[in-house]
Amino acid sequence: MRRPTVTTPPLLAALALAACGGAPLPTPETPAGAGSQPIAPPVMPASTAAPATAPDVGPRPTLAAAPSWQPDAPQVLTIPGLPPVWLIERHTLPMVSVEVVVRGGAADDPPGRAGACALTAEMMEQGAGRYGALEIARLFEQLGAEASVDAGLDGSSASLTVLKPNLRRALELFADVVARPRFEAAEWKRAQSLWLAQLEQRPFEPADVASVVARAVHFGAAHPYGHPVDGHLDTVGKLKLDDVRGFHRAHWRPDTATLIVAGDVTPEELKTVFAPAFAGWVAPAKRPAPAPAAASAPSGPWPRTVLVERPDAAQTMFLLVAPGPESGRADLVAHELGNIPLGGSFTSRLNSNLREDKGYTYGVRSSVDAQRLAGRWSIRTAVHADATGPALREILKEVDGLAATGPTPEELRKARASAWGDVVSTYESLEGVTDRLAELAVLGLPADEDRRRTAALGTVPDADIVAATRGTALRGATIIAVGDGARIRAAFSEAGLPAPALHDADGRPLASKAAKTEPPAAQTGGAK
Repeated sequence: MRRPTVTTPPLLAALALAACGGAPLPTPETPAGAGSQPIAPPVMPASTAAPATAPDVGPRPTLAAAPSWQPDAPQVLTIPGLPPVWLIERHTLPMVSVEVVVRGGAADDPPGRAGACALTAEMMEQGAGRYGALEIARLFEQLGAEASVDAGLDGSSASLTVLKPNLRRALELFADVVARPRFEAAEWKRAQSLWLAQLEQRPFEPADVASVVARAVHFGAAHPYGHPVDGHLDTVGKLKLDDVRGFHRAHWRPDTATLIVAGDVTPEELKTVFAPAFAGWVAPAKRPAPAPAAASAPSGPWPRTVLVERPDAAQTMFLLVAPGPESGRADLVAHELGNIPLGGSFTSRLNSNLREDKGYTYGVRSSVDAQRLAGRWSIRTAVHADATGPALREILKEVDGLAATGPTPEELRKARASAWGDVVSTYESLEGVTDRLAELAVLGLPADEDRRRTAALGTVPDADIVAATRGTALRGATIIAVGDGARIRAAFSEAGLPAPALHDADGRPLASKAAKTEPPAAQTGGAK
């Protein structure tokens, strides 16, 4: 086909020539050719038309108040052949999200076997029922399903999200993962090797190191929360395939489980689709389920400062930890709302100061972590090494300032709105719903807990929130710092803090580093 002839206008041709490195374009100040006169810009005649008047659109509308909203309360159902079921029906989309949560978590790791829970979850994904690891992964992919198994502190969970037309087949595979993992020796060797390789890299991640050290120092070896969920190099290296088989046998059983379902499912389909998929998953009558991990909350005394040395590090990682409310506490909402003005949002005092005003960090957050056995307040940030001392002073100043006066009325208003928005965001997606309900179930909280908590966001008195912040233990928090030792020691000294206790990347005091177990509770202040 013959191409049409395109005529390039002179101006476009000049532009193209200039772009290709040709002669410069003529301008009003530069003659177009030799001997020519400067070209004056054209003068546009003034408009004589009257300015247009804006059309009358009527009075400004009055905005109605935002509609009240509370999260759905799940139906709590008893279905033969299934664990207790929490169901939230949503029929707007043909999708279903499922989560099986069991009571066994990292807190239930056998002594000296930290990481057993996490490796059990990993191995459950490496083949189940009739299918090996690659086969079952490929089948889930063909169904357009997302499935995973995760280990937590107080419990473990297996999750599945799939389109409704593929639910029946996906559930059959999912039930195999939950109830009938294969635990093959070849897959175990591969999974354990990869896990150990990841643990070898952990000392090079300052945020991970701070978390491990904070857990060891704050809780101590005697507490179920005293070790990281993913274990240590030496404890994971000692694990055998029989250890993870035994953990699954003890904790992945229907009498310790809750089945969470959200999406396009009816109670009748729980009987006709779900129950057949989980047929055969029965708790052994002669082997009772183990009791949940139990321990008192740690009470200290704790070291005021802890150092993990990284000479010449470009950044300093700070993690402050202090006792906080455990889950189920009546005043938990007040503590959570009080945390938001401190460091629980982007516009918090800590983030506005250290990030926006001073430029010491990309971000700083504080949180209230309410677990089943014990809770923690914490502040976490990484700052430029040159700002180690000034950043620490600003953190302590903001903690003291909030504790002295409590949040302002405007901060309280924003905190309530922020917390309410977080609940709405959680319940927007099916996965968010099942994850949140699984969290409630493993903590032993009722299915309608979020309805109560959401109502409390608007009704808890301001005075209770102020009291929660003024009574925070963060003023005496243990400060874990990972980075250049000389800078950190100087920063502690300038802040009037004691010299730090030295720990390694696994949280063990360097004085007893030769010990191959977690540090003694007497040294860390943990509960006995």
